[in-house]
Amino acid sequence: LIIAKINAAPATTSATAVGVPVLSAAAIAADTIVMAEALLSGQAKNLNIAMNRQTYAAFVSVALAANYAVDVFDGLKDRIVFTDALPAFTAAGSGDTYAIIGDFGYGFQANKPNGDNIVIKVDDLSLAEKDLVKLVGRQYVGMGVVAPKAFVKIVK
Repeated sequence: LIIAKINAAPATTSATAVGVPVLSAAAIAADTIVMAEALLSGQAKNLNIAMNRQTYAAFVSVALAANYAVDVFDGLKDRIVFTDALPAFTAAGSGDTYAIIGDFGYGFQANKPNGDNIVIKVDDLSLAEKDLVKLVGRQYVGMGVVAPKAFVKIVK
């Protein structure tokens, strides 16, 4: 859900929505992550990268092809969060987001208006003929991007 919310954010901040800048990179280069970091706010300090494992392999392939020691992740190799919510670089179409870099603690917030408690309702009547008890749990959570330039979408 977090990836979807970030991906759905507009590129520029408006009166009603927080902006997430976009870096267009149709080909992965050794400086792609560095160029994405340049679009972040100075307040985004605790950076992570979200990407598919196949996208990670494409970045490593660029580093190996450089024939010299190059850190394509700009020191964030231990801060990569692998997710299948983003397509692999090779499977991404034009305009698709294949990596997100940013400060998830600063730029994203989830509010739970009723606290951490889950409201559980027990229904022992609707499935009584099957000798079953139906349990329904609910927890209200509102979430979204809250800080401009806390994330950058890298798109193909």
